[in-house]
Amino acid sequence: MEPTILMDQLVTLISRFIPAVIISCGTTVSGAEESEDFSGAITYFSEDFDSLANDPGLLPFPSEPNGDGTDWLDLPTIQKAGALPGWRMIKNSGHGKGGVVEWSGWTFVSPDSWAAAAPGQRRDKFQLGANVIAVADSDEFDDIPGGRPFDATLQTPSIDISKADPLSLTLKFDSGWQAESQTGTIMVSYDGGQPREILRFDKEKASAYSETIRVALNNPLGAAKMKIAWTKVGANHWWWVIDNIEVTDEQPASFSVQPRIAFPGPAGATVSWQAPVKRAILYYGEGKEGTLNKKQELEAPDGRFEVTLNALKRATTYRYRVALLKNGRRRLSEMFEFDTRFNLSPTPVNDPGKLSPDKEALLTAALDATADQNGYIVVLGLEDGALASALASRSRFHVV
Repeated sequence: MEPTILMDQLVTLISRFIPAVIISCGTTVSGAEESEDFSGAITYFSEDFDSLANDPGLLPFPSEPNGDGTDWLDLPTIQKAGALPGWRMIKNSGHGKGGVVEWSGWTFVSPDSWAAAAPGQRRDKFQLGANVIAVADSDEFDDIPGGRPFDATLQTPSIDISKADPLSLTLKFDSGWQAESQTGTIMVSYDGGQPREILRFDKEKASAYSETIRVALNNPLGAAKMKIAWTKVGANHWWWVIDNIEVTDEQPASFSVQPRIAFPGPAGATVSWQAPVKRAILYYGEGKEGTLNKKQELEAPDGRFEVTLNALKRATTYRYRVALLKNGRRRLSEMFEFDTRFNLSPTPVNDPGKLSPDKEALLTAALDATADQNGYIVVLGLEDGALASALASRSRFHVV
């Protein structure tokens, strides 16, 4: 076989010989920041704790050595200044009687000061909170005697939901969870009734340092008031941090066919889905912690949506969400991601018939066309195997 024919086949095979599973690599994830204030939902409650930075203002740590002087507050201090009215922080009966004062129960800290309290323990990986965050840190609480177990609850004030439709409400908040010997729960109570558990983190929950959580509240018919409570129980390891709490009537998107990813070329990705609506918006952005700063507005009379995203970077993670629009409201999907490292479409080789038959020239052309990629290459027709051996030694490809 002539080497020029081999190169033509090689380029074609690089683009086609990929696992079929890649076609649906729109993996469900959580945790990227939304790019704008989406319209359409009614907000019944929100709290990001940011106002505490100025009123009453963060105080120096009482005992931690690594703060910068604007570090920390506990709820009694906050409420003496008139902030966070109606919130409660409850040290439950099993909570340790000693321990480090800054971390005895849920407290409020700046992200930088919290991370500085114990450098190198991944607290800095919580990227979704800013200014002031609410922290339950049993690991730091246990740094002196009397700091175990940790058993404390943070509860919202009473929230007026009298105008909400039944079964319409969703709790959304940003969360960081370092897993080990701890349990976290969220309870909701209506009109002073028995609390109901709506979320549980335990040994089955893997560490998730920066994610956005959405939980259906299933508010019953006729409910007028609601309280939500976060409880963390543990002995030493590790922590739970929350921020940006919202209760809205935002409902999740419902798809007839879930979003899927395909790669039509080396710098593009096609996202497709089916849903019982005629209009939708795709929000997307670059990076695992990035903002969804781009959008595509779409119409599909038959509910079959497809959009191609162009000028994507090689070897880069992208995240996206879909908003389904109907009757002046939108239903927002969970976060999905795809990675262009799985795009094995090569850059086209111009005039492969004019390439030199020299092995080094063929090798250089093949690797230039597949920069930042890995996967499988099938080489057909070689007699001495020299090109296949060189490809394997100078790339991440598995050569067959």
